[in-house]
Amino acid sequence: MVPERIERGVRMGAKVVGISVHDPLGIDPVSYKLSMIFGGGETWTARFFRELGEKINRLKKKYRFRVIVGGPGAWELVNQRPSFVDTIFIGEAEKDLPGVIQKWLMEKRFPL
Repeated sequence: MVPERIERGVRMGAKVVGISVHDPLGIDPVSYKLSMIFGGGETWTARFFRELGEKINRLKKKYRFRVIVGGPGAWELVNQRPSFVDTIFIGEAEKDLPGVIQKWLMEKRFPL
């Protein structure tokens, strides 16, 4: 699902919403340099992630799901975790994440 349509994909009964990120804070050298070329300020990737977070916050209040963020840029959030993110997953999602989520659902808990 594309982030612009997240409202269509999240419904009552959702337990987990997963987000894969590349450069959520806009600190990747390419993002930063492009921002400087065009006058500085917030990078596009940081703005997009912030706006997505605002949408997710509204949906979380309505549907009470948890948000897990992973992907190649998840490391950026380890020391600056946004309020809408419940869990930051660092690892090989294809290999490890299904088992982790299954365990969380069975135990009815999610680590913060």
